[in-house]
Amino acid sequence: RRTMISISGAESLHKIVVMNPKGGCGKTTLATNLAGWFAMRGSPPTLVDCDPEGFSTGWVQRRPAHRPKVYGVTTGPLTASTVIEVPAESSVVIVDLPAAITKDQLHEFVYLADSLLVTLLPSDIDVYSATRFIAELLLDAQLDRRERRVGIVANRVRQRTKSLAM
Repeated sequence: RRTMISISGAESLHKIVVMNPKGGCGKTTLATNLAGWFAMRGSPPTLVDCDPEGFSTGWVQRRPAHRPKVYGVTTGPLTASTVIEVPAESSVVIVDLPAAITKDQLHEFVYLADSLLVTLLPSDIDVYSATRFIAELLLDAQLDRRERRVGIVANRVRQRTKSLAM
């Protein structure tokens, strides 16, 4: 049974989902940086915080008023009937997923997203975990890699290190 998570409220919305099954790999950092980048370039983006810890929500609340607008939406626990309302002015929505989501929720967000970004840290454990996760996206969620909807973003990588060459 698939969950029925949906996003509504704006036409021709580009939906970016930031994901990784591990915590502490930079999902929220990437999501907030993307929100700030899109805010400086056009209509206010909407940053959706699905993580119970609420760090994306806190970032939006602390954002100075003189900075370009970013809308913040907090979902609370994801349920089978979660509807994410996006302001009509937004043309981009960035979803910051928590580490622990169910397989059904994962599938729902894969089908919902226009772009999927998987964060990755340059350690053996993180690379192994991310590799398994990407395999699950391709096999279980039947994501077609020819569509080029998945990007891998390496976080905390320093130049001139072996990690950069991975």
